[in-house]
Amino acid sequence: TPTIPNIIVGMTLDNQGKILDSTIIEILKNGQTIRATKSNKLGQFLFAKPLENDLYQITADKEGHTFPRFDLKLEGKITPPIRLQATG
Repeated sequence: TPTIPNIIVGMTLDNQGKILDSTIIEILKNGQTIRATKSNKLGQFLFAKPLENDLYQITADKEGHTFPRFDLKLEGKITPPIRLQATG
């Protein structure tokens, strides 16, 4: 769990809840990608620079997997880790 407000961390999982590495994670604002990273071998990802208070969409992409979009409203508070789990 981050100790600084508006820092985004989480993990990527397949549809059975197993770790999914090398997944591309994007943060979008108003339909535009503003940040992107890739999950590590443990399925973890981190966006180290705090985001401004606003509404964001988080997407994940890995070949052979489908992820639902994750909507996030940041309000200057600590954001719990995000779980991005594939649905197919």
